[in-house]
Amino acid sequence: MKKGISKACLVAVAGLLLLLIPLVVGCAPKEVKPPTPQTPALTIPPDARIVVRYSRDVTGPTVSTQAAMSVPSDEYFRSLNEQGGIEFKYKGQNYKIKVDYVEADDKYDIALAVANYKKFVADKPQFVMFNRSGQPEALGAECARDKIPMLAYGIGDPEIIYNPGWVFCATEIYPEAVGAVANYIVANWKETRPIRIAYLIMDTPSGWGLYTDEVKAYFKKLGKIEVVRDPWFMKTGDIDLTTEMTAMKKYEPDFIISSPWAVAAWKMMLESGERAGLTISGGGKTAIIGINNIIQPSVGALGPVSKGAIGASPWKLWTENVPAWDQAQALATKYGRTGAPDIMNAVGLTYARLIHGAAKAALETNGWPITGAETYAALQSGVTGDTLGGLVGPIKLSATERRVITSVRLYRSTGQALESLGEWFITPTMKKGAY
Repeated sequence: MKKGISKACLVAVAGLLLLLIPLVVGCAPKEVKPPTPQTPALTIPPDARIVVRYSRDVTGPTVSTQAAMSVPSDEYFRSLNEQGGIEFKYKGQNYKIKVDYVEADDKYDIALAVANYKKFVADKPQFVMFNRSGQPEALGAECARDKIPMLAYGIGDPEIIYNPGWVFCATEIYPEAVGAVANYIVANWKETRPIRIAYLIMDTPSGWGLYTDEVKAYFKKLGKIEVVRDPWFMKTGDIDLTTEMTAMKKYEPDFIISSPWAVAAWKMMLESGERAGLTISGGGKTAIIGINNIIQPSVGALGPVSKGAIGASPWKLWTENVPAWDQAQALATKYGRTGAPDIMNAVGLTYARLIHGAAKAALETNGWPITGAETYAALQSGVTGDTLGGLVGPIKLSATERRVITSVRLYRSTGQALESLGEWFITPTMKKGAY
């Protein structure tokens, strides 16, 4: 009897153990396999760079103006490289790539600028930067041929930004700015006689950009403007213009359209007009209109001699909105380079920001490597709406003309301060045959 019970108990215990085995086994820790390393979507060599080449006046007659533009470009890219370069995401993975930024001296000479471009092409740049007075016009076709987008400013010939459109202007196009000014003065003209306009320009492509065939046709379309005669010419530098201003006086112009390239040029032009008794400060009635210039900081430096002068610019006054200038100056201070406020600070920073944004967009779309054709496509979309926090006027891209439509602000000097003449004025097209 006891043996039978003992045997039954053993059988029961054995069965219970058999039932528990799976539970015990199931509670045992599973073997954890190490994660499979993620294969990089891109292989970027350590020496890979976004190549940017810039031709500017380093030792020539406009060095002070163009240096003000190069400082923020140079230091923006230097600061960016210190942070590892342009950061971008491709197929869910993060990467950085630095910028190879090099400047070359063209001494404000078109032939040297063209020679610099030929050297740049050998470096296979994704971007090139040039300035004004014929450089973009001389190289627009080459950029289209080589598929390298150019950033420039002070462009006189609008055709190079329409088609093929490989030149991107960081500011308004000169003839289009003249159109915006013409709209303003016609809308505010109170007399029945025509508005008399004289021209004082440099004998260069950017100078003639103020007085193209399209500008003449636009004046005719408006119907109230009379250009008194062919333009008078001025040279690069601080040249006394009293003789030219005296000659203008007999035509009694209401306005002189010009493009003073720096504060010193404004100073000489205004003082010459005063000596000739032509401008408002000299007892006359003529107002000088500067295209792509806001007269600032000329007013503070020149005072009463600037009375009545008008500046047309794609930039707000520094006192109204200064984020781009503040950023440029902060970078300059960081690297021990400082300078007075200048519109060119903002132009140079615009160049750098557009290149940064376009390179990032091209990298995130195409990976590495990227070509000029791919950064061009990114610029075509990336330039739209870039207002630099409100400092520059509204910009948009025309789907029909493939042109950048910009806007300008107009300011007039009281001799002690600047007054705004309104909000942003959209620049009319100056495409050939438009009028």
